[in-house]
Amino acid sequence: RGDRGDRGSHVDSLNRFVRRYPIDDRAMDYLCSQPPKVISQVIRDFVPRREGEGDYSAIVMTFTKRCRERMAPDGDMGESDAKRRRVL
Repeated sequence: RGDRGDRGSHVDSLNRFVRRYPIDDRAMDYLCSQPPKVISQVIRDFVPRREGEGDYSAIVMTFTKRCRERMAPDGDMGESDAKRRRVL
């Protein structure tokens, strides 16, 4: 039951985001294919340089990719960072 409420609020947040920052179908599909934590971060933290543009697709996709990369499992990026620190 709580899960359904979370999904509902997530969908509402996403709809508000897309009304404020219009994106094309490709960008919407890309954003929606991300894990919920990434989508939440994009909705919460995305701030374009200018408001009122007609299409934010490219920058939303780039921002989404950066959010996803920052949330990569420790086995990928985190391990590389740890190895680098040990070498230094």
